[in-house]
Amino acid sequence: TLALCKAPVLALLGGGWFWFGDVVCFVAVPALLMGMLAGWRWRRIPVVWQGLQRQVHPPSAVAFWCVVATLAFFAVDQFSIRVGIRLARSWSGAWPALLSYATHLEPHGIVRWVQVMYMAFSAALVEETVFRGLLYRWFLPQKATASRVVAYVTVSTALFASVHWSHGVVNLVEAIGVGLLAACMYHRLGSLLPLVTAHFWVDVYWLSR
Repeated sequence: TLALCKAPVLALLGGGWFWFGDVVCFVAVPALLMGMLAGWRWRRIPVVWQGLQRQVHPPSAVAFWCVVATLAFFAVDQFSIRVGIRLARSWSGAWPALLSYATHLEPHGIVRWVQVMYMAFSAALVEETVFRGLLYRWFLPQKATASRVVAYVTVSTALFASVHWSHGVVNLVEAIGVGLLAACMYHRLGSLLPLVTAHFWVDVYWLSR
């Protein structure tokens, strides 16, 4: 519910209120969720996040998969955007973007880059943790049967896309493509770090344009 209502509410806010609302959605609420999972022992939050790393990879392998994931994210992102643009042009029911984060960034300077880094990092960390890590733990607590994997990938992609519906049809299609890739990669790798890294750089690319 928060994810579906977040963007329309933020679209009505301006100036400092926009950033306050974003911090509530992307910092305060996720922190409360992780605190709840940690039994309200805040020092255990890193332990909970570490528990979402289902497989332990050596640093060299993690670095390799961070590069692979970033390249894959960019490729799928570009392809999905092209599909979304064609769909928006041919579909009479396509809706425009209700919210654009870029309009709330400073035009230039160090403050703009601080805003870009905050947006990219908070979105990457929170969305990958919630839509990939925590959902996987819920759908596949023990044995990863084929039906549960399909259900996880489907629900993960659908929920991730629903967060981006207010950004317009093109961004929605983009989110479906990237969300599908991310869910499959997490099932295969069992590590969130490559996904967070890839998500971060894709967001930095688009927000800094």
